[in-house]
Amino acid sequence: TRSLVLHGDALVDLAADASGKGGRLTRAAGFIRNRRGRLTAGLSAGYDKPFLDRAFVAELPDIVYGVRTFAGGELDYAWRPDLTLGSTARVSTGDGFTSGYADVIGSMIRDRVRYTAAPHVVLGTLVDEVGVRAGVGWPVWHGDLDLLGSFDRVCANGEKAWAGLGRTAYSLAFWDRWRASGALEFAGGDGPPRLFVFLLLAYRL
Repeated sequence: TRSLVLHGDALVDLAADASGKGGRLTRAAGFIRNRRGRLTAGLSAGYDKPFLDRAFVAELPDIVYGVRTFAGGELDYAWRPDLTLGSTARVSTGDGFTSGYADVIGSMIRDRVRYTAAPHVVLGTLVDEVGVRAGVGWPVWHGDLDLLGSFDRVCANGEKAWAGLGRTAYSLAFWDRWRASGALEFAGGDGPPRLFVFLLLAYRL
């Protein structure tokens, strides 16, 4: 099978901010994705300029917020019906800072259980990072349960630290249009331990 997806969007801000009058193009982005047989490839690129509140700039006149440009690519190959291998890469630059991200992703479905693993690396002007994230998910009752985790070695300003994140999430669809989701996250290693709780209730129109 073969399919082609094209998408583009642009944002014109009519409000005036600290950098001048309104009516300016503040964001433009687009992507193209094509699938041919077992191979899926995509490219994306964009530009954005943040809105600068005048009161904020007056309090911090030396802060720099300029134009940011970004580009990326992705490649997936369906090795088997239950096994997909892929890779993504992104680069972003602006305000004198540059960062890049790349990963290799493997996902497999076996006996209705989903497994994913992705070693990744981040190289940037301020922070470098290398690590791996992995997850497992399976249907439970009328919903889906996911267990996710990541472990990274972070280097910033010459200082090195370990960072870890664990996440448990459950999503449940009920009646015809409702969905409830909840997640519990624990992070630590690059600062004090942190615990996050997320709850979501959604209705589809």
